[in-house]
Amino acid sequence: MPLRYRHTGFCLSSSVLALSAWLLVFAAPISYTRGGSHGWTTWIWFLVFNAIAAPYVYFFCPETRGKTLEEIDLIFVSEALRESSAGQKLVESTVMTSDSKDESRFYETVEKGI
Repeated sequence: MPLRYRHTGFCLSSSVLALSAWLLVFAAPISYTRGGSHGWTTWIWFLVFNAIAAPYVYFFCPETRGKTLEEIDLIFVSEALRESSAGQKLVESTVMTSDSKDESRFYETVEKGI
């Protein structure tokens, strides 16, 4: 999420996590007991969601290790925004406010357009 909406995204992700945990704790025992001899089929849900999550993370989530929040924000800015005047102002303001320890790497990243 962009920096200015990060607090909202964090709130939503925490809420979804809590709701999912509650649903799992509430629904899993019911599915085990009402499933009778088919209670094992509940594990298929875990298998399906893990099978979906692994390729999603591998292909769609970029590596952000070792980057500042400003650098991460620039990764997720759309190409159209980057090319617009507002995007250029965002890049310039990010470069000016960056307190990255390796500023030369940061400047190279911005110049290449990420």
